Amino acid sequence: MKQQKEAARWRLMPLPAVLSALALAGTLMAAPVAQADGFQNGGFENGFQNWTVTQKRVRYHTDINPATGNQWGVGTENRGIDPAHFPPTTYSHLMLRDWDEQDGWSGNGSVSAVIGSSTDTNTDLQIPLFELKSARVGDSQTGNRAAEIRQTAVMSTADVDPEDGKVHLRLAVAPVLDDIGHEGHRQPYFFVEITNKTTGKQLYHTFNFSNETGVPWNRTGNYLWTHWQSIDVAPGPGNLDIGDEVEIVIVAAGCADTGHAGYVYVDSDHTLTNLPGPFVAATAPAYTTAPGSITYTYDYANGGKAPAVNSQVVIRSPQDQRHTATEGTQWNLRVDKTNLPAGCIVTEEQAQYKWEGNNANPADWKTIDIVTCNVGTLNPNNTGSFDLTWVVDGGMKPETINHGNYYIQSASTPPLLGPMVRTEFGPGITSLVDLEASITGPSSAACGIDQSVNYTVVFGNNGPATAPANSVITNTVPAGLTNASWTCTAAGGTVACPAASGTGDISGTVTTAWPQGDTLTYAVSGTMGSCASVTSNPLTYSASVQLPDGAAEKEQYPANNTDGVSTSVGSGLFPLTVESTGAGFGKVTSVLPGINCSKTTPTQCGSTANFGQGATVALYPNANSGSIFTGWSGAGAGACVGTLDIPCVVTMDAAKTVVASFEPPLTINVIQNGGNGTVTPGAVTPGIGIPVVPGGTTEIEVKPDAGYGPVFAGSCFPDVPYTYIGNTLTVGGVPPAKDNCNVEVSFTTAGAGNVTATPNSPVGGTIIGGAKTVNSGGRATWVVIPDTGYKVTEPTDDCPAPAAGSWNSDKTQYTVEPINADCNVTFGFEPGKPKINTVVTPPVGPVIPGTTVSTIVTCTNTGEVSAAGATCTITDPGNVDNWTGPVCVPAQPATLASGAVMQCTYQFDVPPGMVPGTDIPLNPPYSPASKFSRFLLTEARSRVFNQQKPLGLCGYL
Repeated sequence: MKQQKEAARWRLMPLPAVLSALALAGTLMAAPVAQADGFQNGGFENGFQNWTVTQKRVRYHTDINPATGNQWGVGTENRGIDPAHFPPTTYSHLMLRDWDEQDGWSGNGSVSAVIGSSTDTNTDLQIPLFELKSARVGDSQTGNRAAEIRQTAVMSTADVDPEDGKVHLRLAVAPVLDDIGHEGHRQPYFFVEITNKTTGKQLYHTFNFSNETGVPWNRTGNYLWTHWQSIDVAPGPGNLDIGDEVEIVIVAAGCADTGHAGYVYVDSDHTLTNLPGPFVAATAPAYTTAPGSITYTYDYANGGKAPAVNSQVVIRSPQDQRHTATEGTQWNLRVDKTNLPAGCIVTEEQAQYKWEGNNANPADWKTIDIVTCNVGTLNPNNTGSFDLTWVVDGGMKPETINHGNYYIQSASTPPLLGPMVRTEFGPGITSLVDLEASITGPSSAACGIDQSVNYTVVFGNNGPATAPANSVITNTVPAGLTNASWTCTAAGGTVACPAASGTGDISGTVTTAWPQGDTLTYAVSGTMGSCASVTSNPLTYSASVQLPDGAAEKEQYPANNTDGVSTSVGSGLFPLTVESTGAGFGKVTSVLPGINCSKTTPTQCGSTANFGQGATVALYPNANSGSIFTGWSGAGAGACVGTLDIPCVVTMDAAKTVVASFEPPLTINVIQNGGNGTVTPGAVTPGIGIPVVPGGTTEIEVKPDAGYGPVFAGSCFPDVPYTYIGNTLTVGGVPPAKDNCNVEVSFTTAGAGNVTATPNSPVGGTIIGGAKTVNSGGRATWVVIPDTGYKVTEPTDDCPAPAAGSWNSDKTQYTVEPINADCNVTFGFEPGKPKINTVVTPPVGPVIPGTTVSTIVTCTNTGEVSAAGATCTITDPGNVDNWTGPVCVPAQPATLASGAVMQCTYQFDVPPGMVPGTDIPLNPPYSPASKFSRFLLTEARSRVFNQQKPLGLCGYL
């Protein structure tokens, strides 16, 4: 361990210098504290960086009950989840505790891991789903083991989906659960919970135990598993807004009887906001009646970077549910075939169930309906939706209907299941209502000039039943909106306003009954206050309406009980103009809202909206079918110029213009000739037509069987260049003259004229590509990914001369050529050493009495491998006010990849009466007995700033 410790100080300036620097005081007082916006490393490409990883223990009857200090006691009800809270709806219901030494394992979190390209050892599940890595939470070990990962983040503009204006959190999971047939509360399970820590409300939870109904389980031996299934959380404005702090926790657990394991794979994009490919999510009422029906809405989109050709949404019957794995048999809902959407067909399948005999016709409800809806080619950012109605029979068993067996697939992407949707029903559910809130208001406003702002809030009941008296309206005027006043108007004849007018909040109790169709409309006016009074930007005005506590009526759609509108606020307003160009068709929308440039005819579109000074606006292009987005231009596009970035993020520090280009795409036809491998997308002649940006590239997955190698031919070549790295064929630079050309792929066995280079599978990383069979004299390239904490050693091979190996520029791809005989390539990984360097950026300007001072400490990993547990610490000097920090991006402790940076901000107030010349000592703590003795320390080299600079302490565990 290296350690250096010396006093570091800021020195207060003498009075003449203070007077000469007063002009900077306002800037210093307004210096912001850095704060991480949005989730980070959601795709686990940087290992578990930004995630907290913990080993847990499933409750066993011999464990100690913390409430009594005694063992829980013999009995299956004292194992696993408390039956009184089954199925669990909150993390606390799981009754987990931290694993400790007495449990026979160190509990250092290593049961969870980040996995590269592989197949799960207990199933046929392919990993990863996106990019190069996925996380595995838990493992296949038994003995009451459980594991969790969690992360907290602040939502930003980039987390808003432009299609619906809501903040979204999206991820994909794939559970692998041993099945022993215990009661449900003792079975292996996985659990996901998302909580808004700003409001204290749970936003989402899901729970599946092994062999639960309505889940599309596959069985391999004793293990039940699903294909990748998506989670999409978007409760809407007022429930989840920009600026809210959100926590996600993902748990996997084995059974409560010690002998069976459970784990779950997790993947997403970097920010947990988008899924990099096609995905689908169903919505349905929270309650229904039996007999009756449920109408599900299926929303689908392509969040990937390439068109998804021949996309299909496939839906299997929802099922009723029993809460154990061993009792009861499920009934399948039947689809209403009288009103199928265009492009949808229905087939039937007879489920193999052991029927108990029931008060309806089991032969009918045994049938599973399979609805296949063709939705065509989905360009990046394309969306769509359709409805299906399913019949609920009166003989079905309460208390929930599960719908999780539906998915989207395309010619180039595997099936991705949609999120589980649950609807409650039963004898006590007979009266359903749908209270709804809807708000409109300004998208932008100027602060500090007393600008008037107006909102319209409408509350209604969509029925079908009448809501009882004493429904509650809740609203809080956001900070920065002053002099709020309102009037209320009732329509419909029965419902009455709680008050005709008032000031401040519009909260109140509706004392009358509320029939279907009756509305309350509030006209709200106010003044935008000073810029300092706006504590959250954008400013969100929200309101909600709820049934009274204890109401017999049930709310069908709780998500629309709350609504809100976001207003971009700034000391000035700047116009942003978005225009289209090109011969194609499409639209551009924005987050923050205001831009809607939609080109539906040959005439180019244009849209202009004002945004507050300093606002960040995300622009999303969406090409129509038969067109493709081809890039950004315009002086306002900044770093987006010449790219296909989605979104293009624009900072409004001046008036700006951005241009989006849409063109008819070129087409590459991908043809697979024969077997002995797979080509995705690909098909026999005439193949699969893939839209390509003129001059752009497209990727095709080519995976030969063992002992076979790919041969590339077709009319695209040799004019169109290509590379084949790992299992990815990249075809690029397609000129217009090669429109509708063919890429033909066949697989040949090793033999005359063919040779195979075979890589090993070393510990400490992943080699993507497998054995490569090529024409004699050809080359083979592999993708090389070290695990966190490892570095790549120099590969060796026994390929005959003149074969030689070489790396690409960032040492992620290794190529051997020319290969003239069968040979082996040996890769290796070894533990490496991180190295943390520290640089301290002093405050802008001098340190002045009565001001707020900020300084940034930058910790950079200049070592060979990732540094786990990186932190930054400086102690309170003791003679200043309101010492805060550090606020670090990414949040500490962080895992910093080689070359990665963590920036930490400290802030404090200099007392107004502090005498010039006073030292402000900043001493990093160090004690050989403390955990800091385990850090590698490096100091910031001295540079003069107001006599001396502070010492920044960066280190890693």
